[in-house]
Amino acid sequence: MRNQEIRAALEYHEATKHSERSLRGSRHVLDFSNQPLLFKIYRDLDAIPLAWDLPERETPALEAIATTGSVR
Repeated sequence: MRNQEIRAALEYHEATKHSERSLRGSRHVLDFSNQPLLFKIYRDLDAIPLAWDLPERETPALEAIATTGSVR
């Protein structure tokens, strides 16, 4: 990233951040009835069935993700 791009990003951040006054002046509560859905829903697409009969592995999942290098 060039210095010019960094400067533009910093200027944008400074121009759009909350001030101390705005933070202290409101209660900042969450509106739980206004939350987005957890997952994107594609109503116009057919569902893709997932495989349930996966082969067993020699290595337990937690060991596999904690290990670096190749795992059988």
